[in-house]
This record gives sequence, C-alpha cells and structure tokens, in this order.
Amino acid sequence: MAESFRALGEVISAEYERACDSGKGRTTYRELKTAREVEKYYRRGKSTAIDTETVGGVKDPPWCLTFSQDEASGYLIRAENKDAVGRFNLLLNEGPIFNNRKLMNLVYIHNCLFDLDILEDMGVVVMAQLDRLHDTMHGAYHLAKFPKIGLKNLAYRHLGIRMKDFDDVVTPHWVPLALRYVQEVNEFDWGKPPKVWVEDKKKGRYEKQPQSLNTGLKRMISDYAKSYCEDYGILERWFDWWPEMDADTKEGVLCLAGPMPKKSIVNVPFDEALDYACCDSRATWMLGENYLPRERKVLRWKE
Repeated sequence: MAESFRALGEVISAEYERACDSGKGRTTYRELKTAREVEKYYRRGKSTAIDTETVGGVKDPPWCLTFSQDEASGYLIRAENKDAVGRFNLLLNEGPIFNNRKLMNLVYIHNCLFDLDILEDMGVVVMAQLDRLHDTMHGAYHLAKFPKIGLKNLAYRHLGIRMKDFDDVVTPHWVPLALRYVQEVNEFDWGKPPKVWVEDKKKGRYEKQPQSLNTGLKRMISDYAKSYCEDYGILERWFDWWPEMDADTKEGVLCLAGPMPKKSIVNVPFDEALDYACCDSRATWMLGENYLPRERKVLRWKE
C-alpha cells in the first residue's frame, strides 16, 4: 500500500514516468532446432534467464524451454529436441576455472519451484544453485514494495512490457475444439440420469430428477451462439458438469468422444506461441539483470 500511495503521489504531481520497454522495436525471437544452433546463439559466461512451458496444465509434460541473455532476444527449444536440450544443458553449466573453482554464469528464473521440475523432466539441471540461481519472484517479494509479484504484472508496471496471460493465448484456439466436442457428445441421446436424494429446508429429504445431459448441452450451444461466439466461459461449463455426472454417463462419454480437449499451447499457431513463450524469459532477464538489482541499491541507500 505504501508503494502504491507513493506512485499515486507521483502521478498527481506529474512526476510519474511510465516504464518503457527498452527492447521494443528490435526484439528477435527464434526457435533453435539443433545442437549446432544452440552452440551458435548461446553466449558463454553471460547471465541467462530461463522459462518453461508445459503442454497444458501444471502436471502435464513439458513442451519447451526458452532462454534469454539480453533485453532484445529470446530463444525456444522444444522438449522433443533432445540433442538441442542436451547441448543447452552443457553450455549452461560450463564455466572457467579460477582458484580451483568453476565460475559459472548467473541464472534467473521466475518462480523456480515450478520451472526446475519441468527443466529436470527435459534433462536440464542448474548446477551450483546456491551460488548462481536467482528467483526473480522471490527477489520482488523480499523487496516488500511490489503489490503483485507475478511476472506479467512486474513486467508491465516496471519494464513497460505488455504480456498476454496463458488463457488469453490458448483459449481462442481451444474454443473450436471444445465446441466440436460438445456437438459430437450432444448427437447421442443420453436419456434421463438417475434420480438423486437432496435435502431442502422446506421439503426435507426428497428425490430429484437432474437435468439430462442433452438438455444442458443444447442450452450451452444456444447460449454460446447468442453471445456471438465471444463468451468462452459458456463452454467452460462442461468442467463444472463433469464431476456431477453419474458413472455410467461418464463412461459413455469417454467411449464416444474421449475427454474434453485441454487448453494447450500445442493448439496455438507456432509464431504466436513463440512470441508468448520467449517474452517470458526476456522479461525475466530484464528483471534479474537490470531492475531488481537497482531497486536493492536504492533500498539500501534509503536505509
């Protein structure tokens, strides 16, 4: 709150300056497909920011890693490219020997407790973590002056980088798959589900006939069409219905159409996914290398 009031005072007194993206207009994102390309673009001895993307949710397998070593570039390596991933792991942990001790570059990760497991699944291990690994989310938290410590909030407010959320990128490409799925499920007559016992303050305990799956699906499809195909949340009703379905209906749906498609970055056009993923590592590098160290110095000077 103190930081927010300080910023508000600067706005009122016309002293506030909105942060500008120092890499805007000269940003380059690239996929590295081979070990040779990784060797070409990775700069030994320079600090490295790393981010990861899974196929879908937190517990899903990895899709890629991205890394950045300056404010204007980012590189993506898919998890399936084992040679490229292996070469990145070697280069990341190389370093010159000084006084019988290997000196390695700094590594920045935003919320490393998530990314380190994903990296390990891909075959990448950050060696000497206590000496070189810096979590930029923890850095922002310990400065105790940031209202929000998510990467996208920090990047927009303090670096001038406007970033998209995962749902903003993935959901528009999930919608056609989800709509096709519910239409396919609705083509089958599921009949009436079995009655269930419910409690009511006035009626007491009584048997209730739940709504049939076909009735709910028809309403879902109709509501989505009436929203001019813009309200994605209507199709997400399926995830609320699924736990409440009886076992026989669930089994029938899975046999007929399988599970509802996941929201996955795999369904996003690659150029769009490349921009989204690489921007995360670029913003992390700028936070770790430029912004947070400067804020620490200012904080020490004030103390």
